[in-house]
Amino acid sequence: MTHEVEIIVSHKERLTRQYGAAVFSDLEGILHTLRQSIADSGMESHLLWIESVDPESVRTSILELTEEFSPRPTSVLLVGGDEVVPFFRLKNEVEDGDPYILSDSPYSSNGPDWLIPERAVGRVPGTRNAEYLLRILTSISEKHRAHRSRKKRGFGYSTSKWRAASKAVYTSIDLKEAIRLSPPVTKDNFRPRWLEKRAFLYFNLHGVRERSEWYGERTPSDPDSYPPFPVALLPQLVPEVDGACVFSEACYGGYVLDKEPQTSLALMFLYRNADCFVGSSAIAYGPCEPPSTEADLLCRYFLQYVARGASYGNAFMNAKRDFVKKMLRTQGYLDEDDAKTLLEFNLFGDPSLRWGGEEES
Repeated sequence: MTHEVEIIVSHKERLTRQYGAAVFSDLEGILHTLRQSIADSGMESHLLWIESVDPESVRTSILELTEEFSPRPTSVLLVGGDEVVPFFRLKNEVEDGDPYILSDSPYSSNGPDWLIPERAVGRVPGTRNAEYLLRILTSISEKHRAHRSRKKRGFGYSTSKWRAASKAVYTSIDLKEAIRLSPPVTKDNFRPRWLEKRAFLYFNLHGVRERSEWYGERTPSDPDSYPPFPVALLPQLVPEVDGACVFSEACYGGYVLDKEPQTSLALMFLYRNADCFVGSSAIAYGPCEPPSTEADLLCRYFLQYVARGASYGNAFMNAKRDFVKKMLRTQGYLDEDDAKTLLEFNLFGDPSLRWGGEEES
């Protein structure tokens, strides 16, 4: 069995500046509690206080610490938002209006090729409210100590237009529950209980960077009475989700700069006790029909690894590796959309946690 080692990375001065000395003391205490919880779960962990706010310098610090340990650390947990541990701003090769891509992918690589990760990376994003970060870190610590056994139940929610492509992803891990479509489902007839006690939550909806909600889209065959782009989901509709693994293909579904739980579904899912959230910081791409490519393919591989018992971080890392292999095998190269997909999707949550569930009996 592989000996797992996690590095927890944050910035003392930036946390203190953002939240004050008293709150930093609380955060530091929780991080030490988290380290002990990780140790109690059978892993090793190390806390790295960075001094730079330049992402390349932060990456260098992580690599230098990685070199000090044998075996090498298998995962990295970044603690704090962009103002504490910065996202990389990567060049966007797709002419779609996104000036750059906010990405944690370079933190997962040793060399200059950021498309192929070499370690698992996740982030606990912060907000202006210190209570948010304190709550998420405390929850992660408790999850490391708990023995969790859950059924493989899911919830899928897609635009009506993408129903075939979404079904191919959703059913790839044999989820039995029917996938919901928007329209006819909208915020007005959405039932929060649909999300409760579900291990896997999958969303293939539209998103907008400046807005908090996600949207559906009707097809030409849908009734004219259906709105063309209805609001499908709002943050206030998210209930307690009890350790769910969430993947959203929505454009900007993982964009969290200057956001709060009330204005970001990604932050709200974590606040409502999701284990992890994977989403895009920019415009995302995917097919209307199978076969799965781009965001659909990345999601499909990720969910399959999680369902087989991999940690969320390893599932995300291996999904990216398999994505590259698949595209090289089928088309001989990675195009601009493929590269953007690999860079724009980030994992929020502790990468060393895992689903720990079981098949439905």
